[in-house]
Amino acid sequence: MSFNNRRTARIQRFQLAPSRRRIAFSDVHGSLDYLLLLERALELKPSDVLFPVGDYLERCMDSLGTLREIIRLCDIYESYPVLGNCDNYVLWMLSDDPDAEVWFGRCLGIIDSDLAPTWGTRFLHNVCDEIGLRPDAGTDLHAFRAAVNEYCARELSWLRNLPTIAADEHFLFVHGGVPHEDLDMLAETDAYGLMKRDGFMDEGSVFSRWVVCGHWPVTLYHADHPNAAPYINTRQHIIGLDGGCGIKLDGQLNALVIEGDSFRSVMVDRFPEYTALEDQKASDTSVNIRWGDHRVRLL
Repeated sequence: MSFNNRRTARIQRFQLAPSRRRIAFSDVHGSLDYLLLLERALELKPSDVLFPVGDYLERCMDSLGTLREIIRLCDIYESYPVLGNCDNYVLWMLSDDPDAEVWFGRCLGIIDSDLAPTWGTRFLHNVCDEIGLRPDAGTDLHAFRAAVNEYCARELSWLRNLPTIAADEHFLFVHGGVPHEDLDMLAETDAYGLMKRDGFMDEGSVFSRWVVCGHWPVTLYHADHPNAAPYINTRQHIIGLDGGCGIKLDGQLNALVIEGDSFRSVMVDRFPEYTALEDQKASDTSVNIRWGDHRVRLL
């Protein structure tokens, strides 16, 4: 099941003066507290241009509040947000697709509760809590889904109207990744494959524009040590933003600040800080155990 409710990609082209400060961030995943921390750390200015790079919803506790805050930011600042696969998933679940209604019921725990997905419930439960709905086995799912669509009409309309890619001659912002950078050809591409593109950098593609993306926690690109900072791959011209917020126990929320030809990372988390009393030499044999490292060799 692809959770795909969009056929082809939407491309938004933009033009900005080189002097404008551009700020990109991705994969907030319903973590409103981290988003507010990031806003304070960035010290936003009226002339800033924002590039939210998708996956605003799911995983953490406040998907609805996070979405509203991002919409508020986009109302205040010139912004070019794009859609992420988790955002698309929520839109699909609230669509008229018959499979989506069954999944909707599973997410609420009232159909095949033993098959309920491990994620995909936060946005729905946020809405239920806010409007006082308590669905159960007797709930009319069609009517209930219509009620959610009506209650969140503004927020869902905002999501539905998001492009898949925002680009100018120097930068291309997309949630998952792209197979190439021909915008006319990408406009005929299946959008879901651009929103969900696992291990994008591992494909080996090299671009002339900077491709700025999220989706894949950047620590997964590091074989020897965990590192959640934005990954600026100068050889491929790809910048990965996903700090694992809401996904990894050691995740953080990242932003990339672009000023002229320079890049600067801003990162926030709520972890305690400690001071090392003595230096420690780095190990020559450290290993970062990552998703996908599931093969076991018997010794």
